[in-house]
Amino acid sequence: ALQRGISRKSFRVYYQPIYDARTGRFRSAEALVRLHDEKLGSISPEEFIRVAEQTGLIHSIGEMVFEEVCRFLSESDVLERGIRFIEVNLSTVQCMDDHLAETFRAILDRYHVDPHRINLEITESAVIFNESVMVNSIRKLQQEGFSFSLDDFGTGNASYSYIAKYPFRLIKIDKSFLWESEKDPVRNVIFLNMLSLIRGLERRSVAEGVETEKQKQMLIQRGTDYLQGYYFSKPLPEDQFLEYLALSNS
Repeated sequence: ALQRGISRKSFRVYYQPIYDARTGRFRSAEALVRLHDEKLGSISPEEFIRVAEQTGLIHSIGEMVFEEVCRFLSESDVLERGIRFIEVNLSTVQCMDDHLAETFRAILDRYHVDPHRINLEITESAVIFNESVMVNSIRKLQQEGFSFSLDDFGTGNASYSYIAKYPFRLIKIDKSFLWESEKDPVRNVIFLNMLSLIRGLERRSVAEGVETEKQKQMLIQRGTDYLQGYYFSKPLPEDQFLEYLALSNS
């Protein structure tokens, strides 16, 4: 199915808007890849990303996603509608590619896209997988003008020293911490201290999994910078995403 998706270019990129708590507008979005196969139907990214990494096909898929995002930035009026940057996920395997920065630069040049319009999301597990290679990869990408997010913060084994060592401007707290904080006082203390830590390190916090007005108001009161979740919108195909921005950012 992955090979069919690559050869037929049937992967699709959806965009989930991210709410800026300071301005009350949507200033960024996360690009998320989707696959509907003619034989297997819709396949969850949690399933096909794992297989793609194991088979090495993640390089082709990741390059396709990055190119689609650049094309979207180049050909649409998404920037005029308020979006400042789009977040693109990097897998652990992609981060080990010594030529990743050069590949991305060639695509940026092809579509005349400023690298500051793209923020690369890296998971905790990728950060600790091979530190020496990761440091080199991030250094090259940073030299090209990219910025970075640490994704799924709190779920892996990365220590706080990793946050200080790498140039992450955004720290995305995994949705499980928000959900569990409403059920367990101990988890709530942990969640609130994670927000305080991020703020103390002068990074920007992103709370994932926001699903209710109550959660939104609590996060804003606690000084969370960005909010993401189904309360605002599910991931949308690009035409629906543009329509959403026209209504929400007007």
